[in-house]
Amino acid sequence: MEGPHHPGADPLLGFPSSLSPAQIYRDSIKAFDDWCRETKGTVFAELDALAQDEALTALDGGEVNLPDTLRDFFDLLLQNTKEGFFSDPRYGGNHGMAGWVHIGFPGARASFLEWNDPAMDNVAYPLGPVSIAGERT
Repeated sequence: MEGPHHPGADPLLGFPSSLSPAQIYRDSIKAFDDWCRETKGTVFAELDALAQDEALTALDGGEVNLPDTLRDFFDLLLQNTKEGFFSDPRYGGNHGMAGWVHIGFPGARASFLEWNDPAMDNVAYPLGPVSIAGERT
């Protein structure tokens, strides 16, 4: 968490912020809720689904005026959402292995190499995913 922090640095060089991810979330959610209150009449969580989509589109498009230290909030939010959706449920995301079911990933099965064959490219894997803890869908 020590500098120097260069906002324009290549993101491949690491997380370019003096704020922790938790602080970015706290500050950004407050600023985003303030924006939603001003433009939509209420905080994000109380908006209907269509208004939430519009607000997130505005956030993604840079229309929400966040301080420079929080400018990458949407990218962080999207990345963390993907990580949660595709992780093993043991770590708190991917409830019911929904992400794995969606993409046809077998999860933590001991072996599925027989399906890693070009002849099987268009054949759906017949067994549902298994979590690290042995849960099945």
